[in-house]
Amino acid sequence: LAVYLLLWPEDGVIRKEDIRRVFDGSIFQQKADEYAEKCARQGRTRKAVVYGKRGY
Repeated sequence: LAVYLLLWPEDGVIRKEDIRRVFDGSIFQQKADEYAEKCARQGRTRKAVVYGKRGY
């Protein structure tokens, strides 16, 4: 279910190549690139994420 929601095919059919990209991890880079392109079109900038920093 999570893979289907991540890919969300327009025609409702998930392709074998899409599933292979999930297993080898390349789908996540593709989705990140799509998100960055979408943000650029809308004039938004991506927020920087800082890991390991806690406000102690």
